[in-house]
Amino acid sequence: MGKRQKNVLATITGVGKSIARDLIEMGCIIKEMSQEPAP
Repeated sequence: MGKRQKNVLATITGVGKSIARDLIEMGCIIKEMSQEPAP
Protein backbone atom coordinates (compact mmCIF):
# COMPACT_ATOMS: atom_id res chain seq x y z
CA MET A 1 0.00 0.00 0.00
CA GLY A 2 2.87 2.37 0.82
CA LYS A 3 4.43 1.81 -2.60
CA ARG A 4 1.19 2.58 -4.37
CA GLN A 5 0.77 5.84 -2.43
CA LYS A 6 4.30 6.90 -3.43
CA ASN A 7 3.55 6.16 -7.08
CA VAL A 8 0.35 8.21 -6.90
CA LEU A 9 2.24 11.11 -5.31
CA ALA A 10 4.93 10.92 -8.00
CA THR A 11 2.24 10.93 -10.69
CA ILE A 12 0.46 13.92 -9.13
CA THR A 13 3.69 15.93 -8.80
CA GLY A 14 4.64 15.02 -12.39
CA VAL A 15 1.26 16.19 -13.66
CA GLY A 16 1.51 19.33 -11.52
CA LYS A 17 4.93 20.15 -12.97
CA SER A 18 3.73 19.72 -16.55
CA ILE A 19 0.65 21.87 -15.84
CA ALA A 20 2.83 24.56 -14.24
CA ARG A 21 5.12 24.49 -17.28
CA ASP A 22 2.12 24.88 -19.61
CA LEU A 23 0.80 27.79 -17.53
CA ILE A 24 4.20 29.51 -17.60
CA GLU A 25 4.41 29.08 -21.38
CA MET A 26 0.88 30.44 -21.79
CA GLY A 27 1.76 33.41 -19.56
CA CYS A 28 4.85 34.16 -21.68
CA ILE A 29 2.80 33.97 -24.89
CA ILE A 30 0.12 36.28 -23.45
CA LYS A 31 2.83 38.69 -22.28
CA GLU A 32 4.40 38.75 -25.76
CA MET A 33 0.99 39.28 -27.37
CA SER A 34 0.11 42.14 -25.02
CA GLN A 35 3.46 43.83 -25.73
CA GLU A 36 2.86 43.85 -29.50
CA PRO A 37 1.00 46.95 -30.73
CA ALA A 38 -2.52 46.23 -31.95
CA PRO A 39 -2.74 46.21 -35.75
